[in-house]
Amino acid sequence: GINGINGINGINGRSKIRLLMVGMLKFDGQKTIWVNQMRLLPRDRFSIEYATFASDNQDSPLVRMLADLGIPLHIAPLPSVSYDDLDAYAATYGQADQNQLGSRDRTKAAPSEDGVFEPLTAEEDVYMMLLDSLDRAGGVVAKVEPLWVRQTWEHMVTHLRALRCDVLAFANARERSDLLLVRAARLAGVPKLVMELPNLFPNDGLKPDDVDLFVAPSHYVAGHPSVQAAVRNTGAPVYVVNPGVNTSEFDPNASKLAVCHPKIFQTSGGMGMGMGVGVG
Repeated sequence: GINGINGINGINGRSKIRLLMVGMLKFDGQKTIWVNQMRLLPRDRFSIEYATFASDNQDSPLVRMLADLGIPLHIAPLPSVSYDDLDAYAATYGQADQNQLGSRDRTKAAPSEDGVFEPLTAEEDVYMMLLDSLDRAGGVVAKVEPLWVRQTWEHMVTHLRALRCDVLAFANARERSDLLLVRAARLAGVPKLVMELPNLFPNDGLKPDDVDLFVAPSHYVAGHPSVQAAVRNTGAPVYVVNPGVNTSEFDPNASKLAVCHPKIFQTSGGMGMGMGVGVG
């Protein structure tokens, strides 16, 4: 799907495309797909790195797999946030813009895989405050208040800018962490952003030009109303790239399995940015 983005070759005068994958270190179905992609992408055309803003799962099999493939791993956990910080924010600035970012109301919380609305978490409160503060500052990080919010944005932007990628790929987590990542990436000057769709229901806060391309694992996912709404909101196209299967790993004498619904390609549990903001 990367080659389908116009204007990549020769970015910043380099012959190789610098691909940065951002996610958590937990090893799951999406990471299996990514590891296979990393293994197959020609190294004479792609320079691949992996970054996470979470601090957990550092003993994950993914860490060893990245090392075996020679993929640099960048771990940059976000600063912890205390409940005192959250209370002070609410007392000073009031609630975040609920019309734009959602609220604790069930009708505005993020839908789960089966469409049932789930309550927001303390981590989601942090995401709302981060996004609301950036909006109030007109998108200028240096003007963001309070200090802990500005430092969090500076942390993300500084690390992404230092990695100097041409393409940033991440997985739809169905959370506001996706919005934080795309806003930080744009502020860092990342040229192209690709959202892969292991889950349905991309965050409805995505705006025009937030992403450049959606990659769906099946036509079912690509045509789902929630994905089509994201396509309209962002103006980005969606392409179907079916996950590859190594048939040599299967027993040719095994009994035939029942045909699965295409939704089987939707994995459970979002990864996205994997911010892991500490609240306590």
